[in-house]
Amino acid sequence: MTEPRGEVEMLRDRSRSNSVFRDDLVTILGTIEGRRFFKRLLKDCHVTNPKFVKDPYELYSSEGRRRLAMSYLFLIAKDDPMSLISMIEGDLKDKPLEDDFI
Repeated sequence: MTEPRGEVEMLRDRSRSNSVFRDDLVTILGTIEGRRFFKRLLKDCHVTNPKFVKDPYELYSSEGRRRLAMSYLFLIAKDDPMSLISMIEGDLKDKPLEDDFI
């Protein structure tokens, strides 16, 4: 059994790590390239482009990708992740992704 002090230190380390990761994501989103990447991530992970499937294995895979993208959104915009999605989508709506031309 671990002692409580060790658990508290682990939680502090995790919190510091999340804070650094959040700051990194905010820095990345401060660039047009970062917002373009995040827009693509949200699309590919079916956050902004929902995908409905019947196959349970494909559903699990799709849901896993969606949860990963949502975890990043909640880390950045804890109170209102939808406002972040709207900002990213609105900022880039006149700038199509390169793969839209393929």
